[in-house]
Amino acid sequence: MNINSASTECGVFALIIGIDEYSSPRILNLGGCVNDANAFKNYLTDSLNVLDSPEHIKLLTNAAAQREDILKAFNTHLINNDRIRNIASGGDITQGDTIIVFFAGHGSDPKTCENMFAPRGIAETICPYDQMADDSVEQEGLSHGIPHYTVNHLFRKLAEKKGNNITAIFDSCHSGGVSREKSTARYCSSVASIPAELDHALLFDGKSFPFRAMNEEIPTGFKHRRMGSHVLLAACRDSQRAHETWSTGESRVRGRFSESLERNLKKANLETTTYRDIIDRVDRWTFQEPQVEGEHKDRLLFNGTYPHRPGSSWPIIKGASPGCIRVAVGSVEGVVMETEFRVECTTNSTVGYFRVHKVELDYSDLEAKSKNTHPIAQFIPGEAKAKVSSWNNDQMVLRVFLDSTTDNVIGETTNRRFIKTNRETAHIELSQSIPGSFVVTWLSGTLQEFIPGGTALSLKPGILLADAIDVVAHFNYFLNVHHGGTPIEGVTFEMHVLEGELFKGRMRVGENLIKAKVAHVQEGVRYGITVYNQSQYILYAYLFYFDADNFSIQDWTDPHMQTPLGPTPPHRKECAFGYGPNVGAFQFILPDGKKEDAGFLKLVVSTKRLNSHLIKQESPFNDIAGRFKFEREKLDEGDVWGTDSIVIIAKRD
Repeated sequence: MNINSASTECGVFALIIGIDEYSSPRILNLGGCVNDANAFKNYLTDSLNVLDSPEHIKLLTNAAAQREDILKAFNTHLINNDRIRNIASGGDITQGDTIIVFFAGHGSDPKTCENMFAPRGIAETICPYDQMADDSVEQEGLSHGIPHYTVNHLFRKLAEKKGNNITAIFDSCHSGGVSREKSTARYCSSVASIPAELDHALLFDGKSFPFRAMNEEIPTGFKHRRMGSHVLLAACRDSQRAHETWSTGESRVRGRFSESLERNLKKANLETTTYRDIIDRVDRWTFQEPQVEGEHKDRLLFNGTYPHRPGSSWPIIKGASPGCIRVAVGSVEGVVMETEFRVECTTNSTVGYFRVHKVELDYSDLEAKSKNTHPIAQFIPGEAKAKVSSWNNDQMVLRVFLDSTTDNVIGETTNRRFIKTNRETAHIELSQSIPGSFVVTWLSGTLQEFIPGGTALSLKPGILLADAIDVVAHFNYFLNVHHGGTPIEGVTFEMHVLEGELFKGRMRVGENLIKAKVAHVQEGVRYGITVYNQSQYILYAYLFYFDADNFSIQDWTDPHMQTPLGPTPPHRKECAFGYGPNVGAFQFILPDGKKEDAGFLKLVVSTKRLNSHLIKQESPFNDIAGRFKFEREKLDEGDVWGTDSIVIIAKRD
């Protein structure tokens, strides 16, 4: 789908909401939200050539944005809009029409009766025009805010019907946060508490509490790393406030985030820019740092196409030392001091060649290879990207033996993560049975031991064989990589069978199933994983599942794991994966006719927050029936990092 050309078959649909005025006199009015909404509408029509018609763009401002107006528009304009092509029903959920929801207005975090949707007794809300003030004030004719669980339910329902090519843009804040700004914050503290039964008819489709949604994963707020239904571009962190201020250039009030996002979207090349790229380019302010959330943040903006091969290029980011540029890839990804980069502008022309000057966990500072071109770092355009021209890291390189059926279809191998070699020194052998269908046979390493024989695979449409081998190389590297220095002592993890009901609290039963780094599990049984930190460090824990059948790497880190583990209070010494608040247990499924298969879990711990996109990846291969699968119950200085891993062997009684 090309969203850069106008057409009577326009494939972009947007719901845009901007609220400056509130009906309750106790709620502070704003000044820039309607300006933001109109500016975003103009961006869609002027820059993306979206048809300026009510069939494609629904704009709600001020009194037209009451609670029922917003919920009705979400259903009629998006969920039940027959004009939105449900390409997802044809097989690929990522290829549906582009859907965008934009909200600028107050956000809040009212109290609520503790329930399955708000286990901490607090809900995050967006505030409609008819938002109630606090409980002590006469409330006749006014409504409650729209809580996070209602909004997330609507996005999930929309994705089920129309595909998950959905972008949410929220220029509001949903907690009191910290603010020393003189500008106006889009946060309202004096709002009424949320009754426990609010929106139950919508959430449960008219059924009695608490049934259908028990099988859905309910995030604890709007920002949720593992959202699969949509990508969220948010104005600030959970603990911060989103601000609006006078825009000198426009001579009117604007939301700082909305104005910066719009400005950078207009400059972006949508053919090469991802959600993560655009949020890296948006301005940062003291006490306001824009965020991107969701599983698919590395997709290209708005069109949901399959992204470039993992690690093909990285954006230039701020913060480099003088004479250098900084790229968003570091030692966790495999960069070493000897790694070299080529920097390209949006037209793919080469700006210059650089070598690593400094490498940290999640970024690297680069200097021009020639001292005579050192000043070039000051003139790199913000839209430029860096590509590795030479990893110079033996661990990164996959050695591939290509037989006569594949050698002539491999394509360009320059700047790839693999090299062609003879069979005696190769990690894998690649052969082709029929055009587009390949067999990968492991000749050495962990996968040779646990995945003997060949794995038959076929490429997804539009994927080059060389791109797919890069994915295999990425998989192999992260499956086997470990910190090169002194290992972290005192970090362990265990797997247990879980018993009990999800929302009444699950309990671990029996002994630790991990023996000599292997865990034998049974099909259909619920499992949880516990990580213990007895080290001297305060650590963040991340859990990844490596699917050896299609070479995908899935992030199993639960949303509540944003809190680090530490040896002393207030940090916890242990954390639970699969049975924490609002997350489902792990279960394993064997294909029909197969009694045993294997997959891999890897724990990564770090003294620094990591971007999971550095490790996780989607598969470039078509799904083939009969594979071992997992499922979840629905519902700076002195950085240290380390890993541990186990093999999961699933059996059927």
